[in-house]
Amino acid sequence: MTSLHGPILLAGCGDLGVGLGARLAEDGVEVWGLRRQVQSLPSFLQGWAADLTQPETLVHPPAPFTTVVYTATPERGSGGSGYQAAYVEGVRHLLEALPSIQRFVLVSSTSVYVQTQGEEVTEDSPTRPSHKTGQAILEGERLVFELGKAACVVRFGGIYGPRRTGLMEQVLQGQAVCYDGAVRYTNRIHRDDCVRMLHHILYLPQPAPIYIGVDSGPAPRNEVLRWLAKQLHVAPPVTRPASEAPESRRQRSNKRCQNHRIVKTGFVFQYPTYKDGYRAIIAAQKEEEEDT
Repeated sequence: MTSLHGPILLAGCGDLGVGLGARLAEDGVEVWGLRRQVQSLPSFLQGWAADLTQPETLVHPPAPFTTVVYTATPERGSGGSGYQAAYVEGVRHLLEALPSIQRFVLVSSTSVYVQTQGEEVTEDSPTRPSHKTGQAILEGERLVFELGKAACVVRFGGIYGPRRTGLMEQVLQGQAVCYDGAVRYTNRIHRDDCVRMLHHILYLPQPAPIYIGVDSGPAPRNEVLRWLAKQLHVAPPVTRPASEAPESRRQRSNKRCQNHRIVKTGFVFQYPTYKDGYRAIIAAQKEEEEDT
């Protein structure tokens, strides 16, 4: 492991950025969070009020940043234009504003992989997304890779955790549906392991250019839904023919992402499978209910 020298910039500082910032602050590192509104940032983060899509707001960096962790995400419901703004315009503008960057860690997505037959996917698997969102993410990666050895891209799977319980809510409300047909794999990672992985990567002296950020248990979606229903003590999801699945779901990729590269660096998952992570969430919710 290497030592970190601040100041470090967390660009687009939302849930993951704040979580990472807390860990870095505990390490004694000077940490800044960039977002349009900084009033709500916790006290351990210094705020840089700027808009990644407006380059004129980035011309006067408040500190000599040499390390950036870019966690900006599109505005909800913004579609392809939102991804273009977050992953292409934002990345380009920040790189232009900070020409002395020595390490740039970009939070990306496994959605750039579009395999459809349940194949095992590694960092070296082909990325040829046909959708505009995936294309925008790949373009953002390309911009970062132009930095050479300073670049590191982390492609996270589906992130779940506290305040990220959409799948659980679907099951609880009876809205989840299992579709017959071929097994369709899903890949996920607990929010806390995302933060821990980014923290771990920052301390690697020579990180790889790409890491896949998923847990160790890719699992069929139907299996996950039925297991959640059992844990939540509700009726199992209804089962319908695959032909009734929405077109958007039928077009989704179907792959088993592998995390061997990050594991080989010594990273240990707190929640190695979805069962470990969801059990912790359910237990915490139950404890909170008992305390109220």
